[in-house]
Amino acid sequence: MFLRSGVLLGVLFVASGCTNQRMLTELQEYKAENKRLSLELQAIGEEVGIVMKQRDAAVMELQRSEEQKVGMEMQLRDFSLGHLFTVDRDRLLLDGLAFRRGSAELTDEAKRSVQVLARKLREPSHKMRHVSVLGHTDNVPVTSRANVERFKNNWGLSAMRAASVLTALEHAGVDSNRLRGGFLGEHAPLETNASATGRKANRRVEILLH
Repeated sequence: MFLRSGVLLGVLFVASGCTNQRMLTELQEYKAENKRLSLELQAIGEEVGIVMKQRDAAVMELQRSEEQKVGMEMQLRDFSLGHLFTVDRDRLLLDGLAFRRGSAELTDEAKRSVQVLARKLREPSHKMRHVSVLGHTDNVPVTSRANVERFKNNWGLSAMRAASVLTALEHAGVDSNRLRGGFLGEHAPLETNASATGRKANRRVEILLH
C-alpha cells in the first residue's frame, strides 16, 4: 500500500515538474513573441513617421509650386505682349495667327511681339530665367507637296515653329544658353480638334520661364 502511494506521488511529482517546465517554456515563448511584436510595432511607427514627414514635405512643395505659378502668372500678365500672346497659368501661349497657314515663319506682327518679349527677358528681374519653347499643331495633317518636303508631318511643323520663336528670341538678344526647345506635334491638344475654334487653340507655341 505504501509502495503504491510512493509510486503515485513520484508520478505526480514528475508530472508536476513536466507541467511547470512546459509552462516556463510557453512563458518564455510568449515573452519572445511579445518582444518581437513590440519591435515590429516600433518599426511600423517609425515608418509611419517617415511617411508623414514625406507627405508634409510633398504638401509644402506643392504649395510652393502653386504659389510660384500664381506669381509667374501675375508677372506674365504684366508683360503686355499684344493680342497674339495669352497667359495660361505659368506659361505664355503664342497662337496660330503668329504664322501663316502651313508656314513655320513668324508674321511681322508676331516678330514684333517676340521682340517685346525678348526685351522683357533681358530685364534684370528675368535675365537669369531659362526659356523653354514648345511647338504644337492641330490634328490636320500636312498635305501639300511643298510642306511635306519641308516638314514631313505635324511633328516637323511643330518643331520648326518652335525653332522660329527660339531664333527670333536669340536674334533679339536673349542668350542662347538660356533657350530650350521641344515639339509635341498634335499630341498635346488644349481643346478638341472637332471644331475650328478648338483647332485654332491647338495650333500654338508655348513659352515657359523657369
